[in-house]
Amino acid sequence: MTKIGRCSPIRGTFGAKVWKRGGSWDYDDEGLVQTGSFSGVPIRAWALASDGGHTFNHALLHPRLGIRADATSGDKGAGHRALGSFDPLFSAVPVWSGPSALLGGINLIDVTPSIRVKFAPSLSFTVESSTFWRESRYDAVYTAFNTPLRPVNPDASRYVATAPSATLAWQATRHTFYPIIYTHFFTGEFFQASPPNKNVNYLAGWVSYRF
Repeated sequence: MTKIGRCSPIRGTFGAKVWKRGGSWDYDDEGLVQTGSFSGVPIRAWALASDGGHTFNHALLHPRLGIRADATSGDKGAGHRALGSFDPLFSAVPVWSGPSALLGGINLIDVTPSIRVKFAPSLSFTVESSTFWRESRYDAVYTAFNTPLRPVNPDASRYVATAPSATLAWQATRHTFYPIIYTHFFTGEFFQASPPNKNVNYLAGWVSYRF
C-alpha cells in the first residue's frame, strides 16, 4: 500500500491462492480484492484467475487438456460511487493476454482452452486459443502498461478479440529454456467499432537462463 503525491491512490490488495501440481490433475486458482481510495472516492476492485488441466500420463505423447480463465473488474461509470478498475500488481508481465501482451489486466475477461503434448521429457508443443471480453461496458480496453488502448465506449460490444497461438518449448538443460511462440490476434466487435482494427501477427523466440 503506497501513497505518492496528493491525488495518488492508496490501494491495498488482499488475496488467496490454492494450487496442486503433479499427478494427473493440476490446478492453480486465486482471488484478489482491492480496497482504498483515490481523490476521496473509494476503490472497490477484484480479480479472479484459474488454470487447471488433466494430463493423460499413460497415453502417447502424454497430452494435457487444460483451460485457463481470468476476470478483472472494470469501472462502472460516472454514476457509481466507487472506482472499480482493477490495478494489476505487475502490469508489464504478459500473464493476462498471453505472450504477445497486447492487452492489459484491467476490465478483462478471458477463457483459454489448450492442449499440450510432449515429444520428449524436455520438448513440448502447446496449442491454445484465448477469447477476450470487457468485464464492464463503461470502462476502456488497456495495454499491458495500464494505459487505455481504446477509449470508453458503452455502446460497443463486450467482445474484444480472439487469439489462437502455438508454443514450442525446449528445456535444453536445467538452466536453459528455449521457447518459440506464434500468435494471431483477431480483433473483435469492440475494435471494429473503435478502429483501427487490424489483426496482428506475433512471432517470438528467446533464451532464458536460470541460475
